[in-house]
Amino acid sequence: MSMGGHGAHGRYPPPPAPHSSLARPVLQAEELVQRFSRPPGKVYLLYGDRPVFDLSMNIASAMLAEGGHVVVADGGNRFNAHAVIRFAQYGKRNPDDFLRRIFVSRSFTCYQMEQTIVNRLPEVCRKQQANTVLILGLLDTFYDEQAPFREVRQILVRVLATLHELKRAGVSLLLACTDRQVLPEERNILFTTVKARADRVYRLDVRPEVSRLILEQEELSTPIIHRSGNEVPPAKGGDRYGTYRTDLHEHHRQRDRQLVEVPAGTPQGRPGTLR
Repeated sequence: MSMGGHGAHGRYPPPPAPHSSLARPVLQAEELVQRFSRPPGKVYLLYGDRPVFDLSMNIASAMLAEGGHVVVADGGNRFNAHAVIRFAQYGKRNPDDFLRRIFVSRSFTCYQMEQTIVNRLPEVCRKQQANTVLILGLLDTFYDEQAPFREVRQILVRVLATLHELKRAGVSLLLACTDRQVLPEERNILFTTVKARADRVYRLDVRPEVSRLILEQEELSTPIIHRSGNEVPPAKGGDRYGTYRTDLHEHHRQRDRQLVEVPAGTPQGRPGTLR
């Protein structure tokens, strides 16, 4: 999975981004790709304006260009197969080879997202020997008021515990989401929680005159969270949210979302699991 000493932009230059402003912070984006690619085992958060999803697809494509396998958990219908194809074509690579090595699941509720990440993601990573995971719009489904807030917080604890288990197993995870305030206001603590658990936090600020990729946070100590939902108490002064029970009623669960291989030519934005 190492990018070597050449740099992603030098060996596999990304195609022109759909948003031209993304082409400006080239050196910063290149640094992010290199930091994400090595060493293995990390949780990075990339958030900000909507082009974060374009940038995250380019990062995933750079991992594919190095011969790795990528697993995508899509919670906001953001996966764009055409971005992978463009990246491969720009680097004079076979797009079908890239698509054969990327596995995608789309979730439409927080319960489906939990099933995908907690119950399926570790198995798929082991089976496919995938060391890269891209999670798009992790919290989009968590903001749905039909899901009780107490349950949503419990689910998030279990999801984050699984992500850190994968990190310890040598998997690098990139969480990409937009920056927004939601109602009711209590649900904004979900993003704060995710941000606090990330090893590095990057914010993409896109403006007409300039785009900036800002490193907001790095290498903070991360507490151990058991998948049972129990969290080891943080160091003194830590900003944590206690221990949650794990009673999640079965009748709230939706049918399992399966991680499947992306067929060549799969378009962007169609609902449901890619087949």
